[in-house]
Amino acid sequence: MKSRKQAIFAALMSSIIAVNSFGVSAFADGDEDLTPAHEHNLTLKTTVAATCTDKGTGYYTCDGDDCTDKRFDAEGAELTDDETVEIPATGHDMTETAAAEATCTKEGTEGYFTCGNCSKVFVDEAGETPTTVEDRKIAKKAHTIVEVPAKAASCTEKGNNKYYKCSVCDGLFSDEAGTTTTTAEAQEIAAAHTYSEQVAEEAATCAKDGTKAHYECTACNKKFLAKDGVEATAADLKIAKETVDHNIENGKCTVCEKEFTVAECDNTERTAVAAKAATCGAAGNKAYWTCNKEGHEDCAGKKFSAVSGGVELTDADVTIPATGSHSYGEWETVTEATATTAGEKKQTCTICGDVKTEAIPATGSTTEPTTPTTPTEPTTPTEPTTPTTEAVKVEVEEKEIAEENNAVKEDVTVAVEPGKPAKDEETGVSVTVSETDAAAKDTTLKVEAPTSTKDIAAWAEEVLTNVESAKAADVKKSVEEAINAVADGKGFALNLKLVDSDNKTVQPDKTVQVTVPVPEVYKNAEKLYVYHITERGAVRVLSKMVDGNIVINAGSFSPYIITTEELTNVKTYKTGDADLDENLTARDATAVLKHCVDIAVLKDEGLFYADMNGDSAVSAADATLILKSLVETA
Repeated sequence: MKSRKQAIFAALMSSIIAVNSFGVSAFADGDEDLTPAHEHNLTLKTTVAATCTDKGTGYYTCDGDDCTDKRFDAEGAELTDDETVEIPATGHDMTETAAAEATCTKEGTEGYFTCGNCSKVFVDEAGETPTTVEDRKIAKKAHTIVEVPAKAASCTEKGNNKYYKCSVCDGLFSDEAGTTTTTAEAQEIAAAHTYSEQVAEEAATCAKDGTKAHYECTACNKKFLAKDGVEATAADLKIAKETVDHNIENGKCTVCEKEFTVAECDNTERTAVAAKAATCGAAGNKAYWTCNKEGHEDCAGKKFSAVSGGVELTDADVTIPATGSHSYGEWETVTEATATTAGEKKQTCTICGDVKTEAIPATGSTTEPTTPTTPTEPTTPTEPTTPTTEAVKVEVEEKEIAEENNAVKEDVTVAVEPGKPAKDEETGVSVTVSETDAAAKDTTLKVEAPTSTKDIAAWAEEVLTNVESAKAADVKKSVEEAINAVADGKGFALNLKLVDSDNKTVQPDKTVQVTVPVPEVYKNAEKLYVYHITERGAVRVLSKMVDGNIVINAGSFSPYIITTEELTNVKTYKTGDADLDENLTARDATAVLKHCVDIAVLKDEGLFYADMNGDSAVSAADATLILKSLVETA
C-alpha cells in the first residue's frame, strides 16, 4: 500500500501534466513557467496587386523573433516559402457627372461615371459599359445671330460699325457666322468734329476786343483753339482791348479818340511799375510809371504813360481785367452714380482753383453688366444738372438789442483808400483794400448796427434768396443759431456793405480787412468766434483780436455775427483744408500758395481753414505745414 507522501506526490504530478496540456511549461526542480503563448502581429505583403476588377496575391509576415522569414495566411497559419494567399478585387469607386444640355457657348454631356481608383469612365454606375468623356460630349448649339446696324458718328454722338449679336448669350461678333468675337469698344466710332481751315486772328485795338485764331466745326459751328475737341468759350477766344496800349498824340488817342491829361510833372526819372499779365481769376496791369520825387506831392497816387513827359493814366487805363479763360484739369468723381440717383463730377482750374461741376447720369441698372456686354446706342451728352434753389425764411424771436451790445452805436461810413488803411477816428472802424482790387476802387464801407434780432434776420434774408434746396434746412438752422446767440447776449452783429458812388452794393475781388471795436461787455471774453452769413449759412472766417478791436478778413460783404461760444450747426473742415473738399491733399498747399501770390483768392471758411499755424494770417508757412503733415501721415 502506497504511503501518504507517495500519494501526495502522485497527485502533484498529475496536476503538472494537466497544466502542460493547456500550454504552460514546467521547469526543472519543480518550478512553473507562466509566460503567455506568442500572438502573431501580421502585416500583408503584396506580390500581385488587386485592381477594381481583378484579384491579387500575397502573404502575411510577423515581426516576432521566432517568425523571421516565415509566411502566414490571414488567420496566422504558417505557409510554405513560395505559397501565397488570394487578395480580393477592390471594386470601383464611382463619381457621377450629370447630364447637361449644350448651349451656344458651352458643350453639353450625356452624363457618365468616373472611377476614383482606376480613373476609367463608364456609362453605368456598375462599371459594366466603358466609355470616354469625349464620346459622351454634346456639341455646342449654333448662335442666334441678330445684326447691329452701322451708325455714323456726329460731332457729339458716337457711332459704330456693323456687327452681330447673339440674342441668347449676348455675345458680340464681327462676322455673321458668329465665329469671330469682338467688343462694343472695338466697333465704336468716336464722336468727332469736322474742322474748318484755321480762322485768322483778329487783332484787338484799344477801342475793340480782338479774337484769337481758331477753328470752326462745319457741322455744329462750335469754335476751338486747337483740333482737340475742347470747345472754346467767348473768354477763351477774346483778346481784351485793355491789353492794347493807346496811341497818344497831343493828349489824345488816335485810335479810340480818348482824351488824356498831359502830364505836368517834369520828373525824368519816374519809377517803373512792371506789366503783369491777367489770369483767369485775377486782374493784371499794363506797365506804367509813378513819381516819388521830393517836392512832387501833387504826383502822389498818379500814374504816367512814360518815364518822363507823357500823360496821366487812370486805374481803368492800366488795369487788365481777369480773362475768365480757365484751364481745367481732369474730371474727378465727387459722388458715384447709382441705379436711381445721379452722381457728380468736377473739374478744377489749375490756375485759379475755379471748380466746374456736372452731373453723372444714374446707371439705371442694379446688376453688374455681363461680359461681353451689348453696346448701348450713343446718346446726346447730358447737360449739367442745375440744382434747384429757394429763398430761406429766417424765423427768430424778436428781441431788442441794447446800444452797449453793438460794435457801433449808429451806422458808420468810411471812404476806401486802396493800398492803405482808411479809418473813422470817432468809432475806430477801419478798412484796408488791396491796391490791385479793381472792384473795390472808389467805394465806401458802410457798417450798420441792429436795433433788434429782426434787423439781423432781414439782413440775412437779403443774402439767402438763392439757396440750394437740398441744403436749405441746414443753412436755415445755422443762421438762426447765430442770431439766437445775439438774442441771448452771447454775441453781437453788424452788417458790412461796400457801395459805389451810385450807392450800389459791390463785392470785392479780394479779401478786405475790416476792423471794428468790440463792445465793452465782450472785451473780457475768453475767445470770440466770427461767422459770415452767406448762401452756405453761417460760415467761420479768419479773424484776430488787436487792442480791443476785432480784425475780420472779409471775403464778401453781408451780415457778420461775432459770438462768445462756438456754434454747433456750422459745417466744419479739417485745419489745412483750404479748398474745402473734405480731404487734406497737396492741392490745399497749392491753393494757399496761389492765394499768397495773388493768383487765386481764398475767402471766408477757405481762408479760415488754410491758417494751419493758427497765427490769424495765411502765408507760405501754412502751405509748408500742410505738406509736412501729409508726409508725416503717409
